[in-house]
Amino acid sequence: MHLTSSALPRLHALFSAPSLTGEVLSRAAKDSDAAFAAFHCGTIAELSLNGAPQSMVVSIQELDDRSRITGFVKAVCHGFDPGTPQLYLEMAHLDHWTHLDNVMPGTVVSNTDHMAMEAWERTEFFQKFRHRIGSRQTAIVHFEIPDVHGRILKFLYDSGEGRLLTPGLSKDDIEFASVPFMVCWMMRCDFIDEATARRWLSMLSGLSPTQLFFLRDLANSTGYDPAVSAARIGLTRDDLLRQMAAAPQLVFQSADRLGPKDMDAERMAALAQGFSFLQMTGRPVTRAQLDLVAHPFKRH
Repeated sequence: MHLTSSALPRLHALFSAPSLTGEVLSRAAKDSDAAFAAFHCGTIAELSLNGAPQSMVVSIQELDDRSRITGFVKAVCHGFDPGTPQLYLEMAHLDHWTHLDNVMPGTVVSNTDHMAMEAWERTEFFQKFRHRIGSRQTAIVHFEIPDVHGRILKFLYDSGEGRLLTPGLSKDDIEFASVPFMVCWMMRCDFIDEATARRWLSMLSGLSPTQLFFLRDLANSTGYDPAVSAARIGLTRDDLLRQMAAAPQLVFQSADRLGPKDMDAERMAALAQGFSFLQMTGRPVTRAQLDLVAHPFKRH
């Protein structure tokens, strides 16, 4: 896990209870789509050193059985022309990369994961589509929609021309900060009600990136061993237990006990059940695993 040190204070502020169940939820309930997308993009940009991302698209996409987009059920553009989604559909036959992003829910994938920026800028897709809309480096993350097959919620963050998202912001920063907005857009798109959104945001309040990534791993697991979970997110078992010992008390209410001591399989199963909504975010994917997916296209 790689987090940008300069972003950590703002990440902690975003995940505070007054933020998540206060301003974030209030704006999600009251703002227009355009205003909330601007707030969402601006919140991510405030984490970075260079003010990126400048633009984003929030969309509900329909996919075929090969995880390729076949249409937009909903698309909200901030900083892009409203016709951008339709233009993408016209150019999608040139896009040999984006469908890879659609097989790893909750994991931020960048166009530069697949090839260097210089090579990317030479592709036909970049020159005919990305350059035309003023796009350069993107970070894309999608989430599964509960009980809805063949549709996903996707956030596309874009640096804007002449900028890069990195090194001012890491993909793990974006991945962590996107989870509360996943909850909010699920509510705005009527997949969950406001009471459910409030409950989930309350459960996320006060979590650190490590704690959230661990709970994501649990929610998407079938076996519960703290040493295995710790290794999957790059920690030792003892480091993980120390991190969870500092978790908010609300986390452990779902485990029907008073604290994190004795992180056994029974407790881990209870936590997985309590945080089952994180199944929408998928299990955290290490950068090494991501490289294995991107590798054939790096050779392309």
